[in-house]
Amino acid sequence: MNVQTEKLIRNCVVCGKRIVITLYQDRTYKGGHFFGKLNIGKGKKAEYWECNRCFAKNSDVS
Repeated sequence: MNVQTEKLIRNCVVCGKRIVITLYQDRTYKGGHFFGKLNIGKGKKAEYWECNRCFAKNSDVS
């Protein structure tokens, strides 16, 4: 099976760590957690990504 993938380099919004995201043809991904795009003013948008460690830390908070 030949699965096509693409790599994205992003930074975790929480800790700033560089993360490598693997995108698959079926529109799934691994390597981080995506929360969407945020408006940052005058038609500009930024993607909100968290690394697995920050996501796990924030998920444990009650």
